[in-house]
Amino acid sequence: MAKLGGHIAGAGQLLGAAAGLVAGSVAEGAVNAVSSTLANYIRTDTNTEALQRHVADALRDQDKCFLFVVDDLDRLTPDEALVVLRLIKSVDRLPNVAYLLSYDREVTEKVVANRYPSEGAHYLEKIVQAGFDLPEPAPMHLQKLFLEQIEPLFLKDDGESWLDSDDTHLMNLFFESIYPELRTPRDAVRLANSLTITWGAVRGEVHPGDFAVLEALRLFRPAVYRAVRTSKHRLVGTSGSDRQTQDLAKELEERLIGSVLSQDRKRIRNVLMRLFPRLQAIWSNMHYSSEEAWTRARRCPPVRRSS
Repeated sequence: MAKLGGHIAGAGQLLGAAAGLVAGSVAEGAVNAVSSTLANYIRTDTNTEALQRHVADALRDQDKCFLFVVDDLDRLTPDEALVVLRLIKSVDRLPNVAYLLSYDREVTEKVVANRYPSEGAHYLEKIVQAGFDLPEPAPMHLQKLFLEQIEPLFLKDDGESWLDSDDTHLMNLFFESIYPELRTPRDAVRLANSLTITWGAVRGEVHPGDFAVLEALRLFRPAVYRAVRTSKHRLVGTSGSDRQTQDLAKELEERLIGSVLSQDRKRIRNVLMRLFPRLQAIWSNMHYSSEEAWTRARRCPPVRRSS
């Protein structure tokens, strides 16, 4: 092992640059430096070939294999991704060494095709000896992951969890508003982490389901969230506007969900009506005689106007 370490130390400049790259901290100038180092390493001069032979001999003598894992390759910039691929290609014949690459195939193939139009997917085939497509995570598993993350947050004063209570409104919000936005484990953890930070400041002041949906809109539907923020004077409260016209309904629909794709527009429209009863009055002509029940549930209290 000491012999192997000595040979690898000879390639320290390359490995150090690559480590910085994989850590995701490489700026454009650093990418150029890594590319230069890589070019010096992979050129076919005597020193490089001799170093590779020595490293290969040392690895061959080992009674163990070495696995290098490169995750989220598709999340690197195109230049960074190509540097990593060229690096792996240049050392992929070392014995007792394997590389596990995790990436979105379609995204990575586009990156390669933009730089090497005649290669595309064939470039990756020269590097990846065995490719496996992972199935999409099941929605129920993503939902379970999200609920496990937020359960400690949503506790009532008596210690009971909001998630265990018979709150139909909360469950409807989660199923219609939040769960469809969770497409990857990263989405579930990202939303849970955001709620961990923000929920404490408003706990006891607002309904947890409403707040969770607003956070989901902020993270996954930022255009809708910004439209809601700039239109709050029209949304808060239960009574409809004095200008109950078809023009107003169209105006709010364009303002609030005009940026949403057609296949999602109906669902987001229903989500906003669940959040804001005033929209139910404007869009579906459903009116509430009193705001008292909504205030008790800490949902959309009336706007306090200064005298």
